[in-house]
Amino acid sequence: MMSSSRLELTFIRLVEADMLSIKSHYAGQYGGFLAFAIPSALLSGVTTAADFTLTGYLWRYISSPQVTDYCDSLHDVKVTLESVAPEGVVALGASLTVSATLTR
Repeated sequence: MMSSSRLELTFIRLVEADMLSIKSHYAGQYGGFLAFAIPSALLSGVTTAADFTLTGYLWRYISSPQVTDYCDSLHDVKVTLESVAPEGVVALGASLTVSATLTR
């Protein structure tokens, strides 16, 4: 099990709508509370994406997106994420399983 992996993404010279989309996603995840999957298209330009795309893992924000504004209405946005291990992963030699039963 891999834990506490970090991924830093920097988006350069985004138009305002794209910058606001990232900030909206952050708000929709309640900051760093809700984890999410990274779309494979996000890493499409990276030749070694398989080296740090963890199968079954989700990601969450470590902090709010950092925005640098430019005078020509363009923005750089830096996002820092941390990995969240999938459920049922082996941790410290123990398999953690949760089961629930509904009764009337």
